[in-house]
Amino acid sequence: MKTPTKRATRRLAASLAIVIAFAAAQSAWADFWDWVGKGSGQTSYFDDYSNKKDTNGCWYHSVATSTDLFANDNHNFENAGSGRRPSFDSGWDKVVTFRKSSAMVGPVNIVYSSAPIVFVAEQPAYGIDGTGNLNLSNSSTLQIDSGTYSFGCLQIGITSGKTATLVVNGGTVKAVTTYSRLGTSGGSGVLTVKSGGTYDNTSAGNKNFTLGQDSGSSGTLNVQGGNVKVGGYIALNYHSSAKESHVNVTDGGVLEVNQIYLQNQGTSGGTFTIDGGTLKAIGSNSDYFTRFLPAGSGFNVYIGANAATIDANGHDIVISASLQDKSGDAGAVLFKGASVITLTGTPSYTGGTTVEAGTVLSLTAAAKDALVANPIAVEIPPAGVADGTTVLEINEGNGTFIQSEVDAIA
Repeated sequence: MKTPTKRATRRLAASLAIVIAFAAAQSAWADFWDWVGKGSGQTSYFDDYSNKKDTNGCWYHSVATSTDLFANDNHNFENAGSGRRPSFDSGWDKVVTFRKSSAMVGPVNIVYSSAPIVFVAEQPAYGIDGTGNLNLSNSSTLQIDSGTYSFGCLQIGITSGKTATLVVNGGTVKAVTTYSRLGTSGGSGVLTVKSGGTYDNTSAGNKNFTLGQDSGSSGTLNVQGGNVKVGGYIALNYHSSAKESHVNVTDGGVLEVNQIYLQNQGTSGGTFTIDGGTLKAIGSNSDYFTRFLPAGSGFNVYIGANAATIDANGHDIVISASLQDKSGDAGAVLFKGASVITLTGTPSYTGGTTVEAGTVLSLTAAAKDALVANPIAVEIPPAGVADGTTVLEINEGNGTFIQSEVDAIA
């Protein structure tokens, strides 16, 4: 055996020093590795180790990585204080799998993604259980496929001139402390909730949901087969100089809300469309659709070809908005909910009207004239309707009509 040269000995000592230093660093990051884990088939954790974890246990990811992440215990997002935040940026576009739930008091920032960042959970109750905000900026996209994620508030689209998107394919996203906003600081925000997904802010202190929060901003809410529960009101074009706001309830989606405001006209409009979905009241309201303008104005409530269901859900509501056909469609409306629904506008949809048994549809003279002017039949499902049951009320001094009389004027 050859005797090592002094140069080789120095190299060996330097190598040992590097190994010892790396081992010490790895030990110091032990809880971080617990958070990240190592997925099946993955060969590395990160491309580098910079800016990964601060002294408060908050994760910060600022470089691209070739691996997905696995949240194995309560170290992920835990104890994040003021100015300390978990962030995803620099084009990171992998999957984060939650194997437990984690408390979080600081915000989660989705700064940029070249493709959707995906959150999944191994159990429906796993995910994030905290009060920190969820902020999506630039052109980022966060996709929720499963799990339960509670945030203090929701802010989607907070970068001027950019559009950020949250897609809830499955699982539940909650705002538990304060507001929900789509489009702030001149940005555009899109929330799409698909079949199997739920967005719920009914436990928040401020239960309102605003679209177009600031000057030049825009917001779009798509209830695309999923369920959205808003404990307060939805305000379109919240700012007087907002650009535009749109709400679309389609594909069997259900939107539960106390009231819908067109707060301002905005520079490019504001619309509310029901096309194969259900709008469900959560409380009585004397002006359920507020400040929407007459038919043809571009600031309307539209009924699509796949029909609309308006469910008063046991609450008496008044609709002053002029319900009209979506362009090129002949929309039909089903009114239900074992309560009184009063139309005071001039509805012009042409696809037909159904009043479910036990529901009273009350029409002012203007609303009656608008309906009668179009070939719209008022159909009363016979099952469960007893003789003398009030199903249609015309409030112009002519009293109420029972089923036979409704048939006579249909």
